[in-house]
Amino acid sequence: KPYPTSFVDGTRSPETLTIPTAGVFTKGNWTVEFWFEPTSNPAVALGVLWLVFIDTSNYYCLYKGTDGRPYLYVISGGVSYQAGPGTAPVMAVGTKYYLAIRGNGSTMNLLINGSPVGLDVSYVEPVGSLPANMCIGWNSQGNEPSNGLYDDLRISSRARTDAEIAAAYASGEPLPVDEYTTYKVPFDGN
Repeated sequence: KPYPTSFVDGTRSPETLTIPTAGVFTKGNWTVEFWFEPTSNPAVALGVLWLVFIDTSNYYCLYKGTDGRPYLYVISGGVSYQAGPGTAPVMAVGTKYYLAIRGNGSTMNLLINGSPVGLDVSYVEPVGSLPANMCIGWNSQGNEPSNGLYDDLRISSRARTDAEIAAAYASGEPLPVDEYTTYKVPFDGN
């Protein structure tokens, strides 16, 4: 394949892509942005794109539904808050999508290719201590793979504005690092 995979000699090694939460993700003000390209039909099965799992009643999750559209869920004390799919497209194999999610402690939203898919949604931050790691491309049990390629992941310590996210998308350049960037992975093989 023209990109790195976990397939070795025809068998697939388990992928456990994780990012530490300490110093990277904080409750109250956050943005997570990345490019995602599905490599298999996204409308076949649920797939986790990004997850911070505290417990079954408290977590943050960006996933693609069985309808092939992305959804942002925040579960707090067993109460579910959802942003998307709104105007989100059905993701197609081989097409790159710039996904951005953000929350400021009271409202959250999902943006695709620089545009919000709906209005900001009120939410309550999940209860409990953050886990040691967040997951990308799978859930915390190693299931529900997203089956896609990730590029240019940036996590920030504040909720970036619609204008900032739109400008980042429109620039066609790698996401910049600034004083609010807590984690940046270019996925460039280095």
